[in-house]
Amino acid sequence: MMRLILISLLFLAFLSSCSVPTLESTRCLAAQGSLKKLLSLHFDRGFNGNSDYRKLRDKYITDRLKGEIDARKGFDYLTQTSDFPKAFRIGGCTENSNDDVTLGVLLFWKDDKRDEQRSIDVEMKHEDGNWLVDKVAPSK
Repeated sequence: MMRLILISLLFLAFLSSCSVPTLESTRCLAAQGSLKKLLSLHFDRGFNGNSDYRKLRDKYITDRLKGEIDARKGFDYLTQTSDFPKAFRIGGCTENSNDDVTLGVLLFWKDDKRDEQRSIDVEMKHEDGNWLVDKVAPSK
């Protein structure tokens, strides 16, 4: 009997020492999904000037931002550079309010001469049931 109690206590101690990973909120997950679709589209079609690109892109950005992006020539607003990266990875999420989150994004350049990464912050707004990019800036 004593052995069973000891085994039970050891098992409970083992279980309590295991950590449970923190999961992102549903707002962060939804915003990340929307941003991933936009950046995938952007990396696939945006850099080469595909004619359908703007129409497809516009469903992922706020109306306020559309004009600002189109006014910039020779500079890619969504990656904050004129030197287009090769890949991206969406990182952490900060909830600013119920309808506003900021996502961190890492941008990567890798070739025979270069191995570099930079980070940007992407503000997303929840409008009409969709998470839309409202602002992109270099990380602080």
